[in-house]
Amino acid sequence: METEDLECHLHELLKESQYLVVIDDVWDTDAWASLRSALPDNTKGSRVIITTRIKLVAESSGRRKYVHELPFLQPEESWELFCKIVVFSDYDGVNDKTNRCPPSLEELARDVVKKCRGQKMPWLTPGHSRLGWAIVKKTSR
Repeated sequence: METEDLECHLHELLKESQYLVVIDDVWDTDAWASLRSALPDNTKGSRVIITTRIKLVAESSGRRKYVHELPFLQPEESWELFCKIVVFSDYDGVNDKTNRCPPSLEELARDVVKKCRGQKMPWLTPGHSRLGWAIVKKTSR
């Protein structure tokens, strides 16, 4: 099925309905514009919520928009959140109540947190898996 066919199918499916669509992590204004054209403005009280890290995408989201900007974390807040969320299954940390990061990975982990500049999402995905950290460690050399 071509993109235009999908847009038409979605429009037909939703045109008589009240709908709530949530689209996560939109990176491109063109992608959003294409999808938006498939969503009927049918005066039935439908809503669309998009999340993005790109201000231009948020601002181009439509004539009835509300842009909520999340504050960035301070460096120590980023590190604390990182340590709370990331699980290193091979590190017991029994004697270290403030840092759940193995000493062998701390420099790398702090570098990852620093490169994220206060954003929390970029490190959540690799941080939840041992394989993810192995990839991060390998590619950072």
